[in-house]
Amino acid sequence: MQGTILAYIGSIVTAIILSEVLLSLLPEGNMQKFVKPVIGILLLLLLLSPLKNCSSTDISVPETENTGEKITGNTYEDLILDVYNQSLTNKNK
Repeated sequence: MQGTILAYIGSIVTAIILSEVLLSLLPEGNMQKFVKPVIGILLLLLLLSPLKNCSSTDISVPETENTGEKITGNTYEDLILDVYNQSLTNKNK
């Protein structure tokens, strides 16, 4: 994990340095006006690239037993307390 973060930071720093070198080599004028937004978009995509990996992770909700009981007349606090007590009794089994 730490190696991945360091590689990510290294790629960002490298991209920024390369973009600055490119901008310094370009002549002043119309060309820089078009190159700067392109470089900005590329850097933005590089910054957002870790979000691409987050969407592929599978977040699963643990299965619960369906006892067939209907829940009526209880408040949310009572329901939460009942679920908590059931989870405690299931852990002790």
